[in-house]
Amino acid sequence: MDVDELDAGGDEVCNFFIDAAGLDRRTLEAVKKFWDDIKSQFPFFFQGFTISGQ
Repeated sequence: MDVDELDAGGDEVCNFFIDAAGLDRRTLEAVKKFWDDIKSQFPFFFQGFTISGQ
């Protein structure tokens, strides 16, 4: 599965779930790339979780 297959078309739809434990070895490569893209666009959001211990 690649990123294009994750795109459902006109409406924005999340076709996967990333739980509090984060990514693991079963996470699809396309999802990992998507997650890395989100982290690069919102770095302070993720730093806040690291600082607060969540």
